[in-house]
Amino acid sequence: MDFTHRYRFTGVSNELHIGELFARFRSSMKLDGMYKETKDELDSASNLAFAQRQMRVAIWAAILTMITALIALIGLPLGFYQAYCMDCKQIWDSVPMHGAE
Repeated sequence: MDFTHRYRFTGVSNELHIGELFARFRSSMKLDGMYKETKDELDSASNLAFAQRQMRVAIWAAILTMITALIALIGLPLGFYQAYCMDCKQIWDSVPMHGAE
């Protein structure tokens, strides 16, 4: 859109003969074709840059998901151990038959 607003001139004057002269000038130099070709190329480059940026975002999202899953795999068992097994050990130690041979 920015390219269109900067390099596309359609109404250069309100006078009829100047508008016709400009139309002939554009026609003889094939400016419409060059404009369309350049605009298509810029749109293609813009789409490629957007796709590459999206690819980097997707890769980082996958990496962060794997790191989070790894932390969860390590943290959850440790949390359960601390919450339940520490209490279980205290209970086990309080049983009178434990350790007696």
